[in-house]
Amino acid sequence: MTDAFDPKVSEALQKLLDQLSKESPELREVLDHAKEGRIDEAQAMASMMEIALSDPKLAARTQAMAGRALMPLREAAVVDPESPAGTGALFDSGVGLPQLNPLYEAALIERAQFDEDIPELRTGPMPAGAKPAVSVDTDARNPVALGQMLREASDQVGKKVAERRQKHLEAVSRIAEGLPLDNIVGDLEKLAEDVKDKGALVAAQGSAATDPAVYRRGKTPAPVKVARPKGSALALLSPEDRRKNAWKFLSTTQGRRTAVGTITALVLEQLQDAGLDVEPGRVEDKEGSTKYLWSVQLGEEGATQSSFSFIDVAARALGHGLLRQIEGTADSFILMVEPHNNLADHEVGWVAWLWRET
Repeated sequence: MTDAFDPKVSEALQKLLDQLSKESPELREVLDHAKEGRIDEAQAMASMMEIALSDPKLAARTQAMAGRALMPLREAAVVDPESPAGTGALFDSGVGLPQLNPLYEAALIERAQFDEDIPELRTGPMPAGAKPAVSVDTDARNPVALGQMLREASDQVGKKVAERRQKHLEAVSRIAEGLPLDNIVGDLEKLAEDVKDKGALVAAQGSAATDPAVYRRGKTPAPVKVARPKGSALALLSPEDRRKNAWKFLSTTQGRRTAVGTITALVLEQLQDAGLDVEPGRVEDKEGSTKYLWSVQLGEEGATQSSFSFIDVAARALGHGLLRQIEGTADSFILMVEPHNNLADHEVGWVAWLWRET
């Protein structure tokens, strides 16, 4: 094993390697690369997870074998104070390796249920069957139109992701076979090195550099510009489709992100009309700021009222709520609006922060 591995980890991985050699040639290849030091532990585990998750039966067998092989490696929990509930993304159950904090895992599952993908938290390629979760650059307020635009943006980005992914896989395959390349994909020299040093299986996972710029793993995607649907097109939608579009806007993280700019502008106008000296910006000191939250409970898909003006109602409520708390002041302020994403309780909306400048 490479010196990057702790001796106990090396011994445990060797046992696991021997057991997995008869289970999956693909897993064997990844672990061989880890053993030889061609890839680090994080890369090996990410690739193994991608392979195992593609085959439920293999995933179950791998988990059982890993649990037995890695039992001696109990370690203290890795604490991340920024993770849900402040308890850390990992915890030590006392059996086997540290595991993903159930609260953190539940939060990820809950969000993926609505958003389908969470690119900023991924290290591998977009899961098969998932659709890109991208917000839209627009000042539209109609929830039906917004839902339609979110779908269009996701489809557009999805095509780019699929095309880039296909070109990458073709390039990896041709490099591995020693064939000339027909398509240019990212840094070919680096790709060739990855295929040679890490193997085609690991190289096929790609990286942020091999993703399209509009949708890269490990990053929150920028809003996408799409055409606003015409009123005539929206009028042709069935009541069910209208409700689904409104649900798409309200229930997804990318939908609520889309509305932040419009809500900020509406709240800002309201505060300025009331005589406040306020500008939009980034509020870092939330504890020392004035806060107001507007939220609703998510029902089942299709239960969302498509005619309800969520953005206008939320903006008015946020503006009034802030004004009630700072009425009569002549100070200068910074305003920031953020999505409210309490998916565990199916409570979503927007929160406004007003920071008094000193």
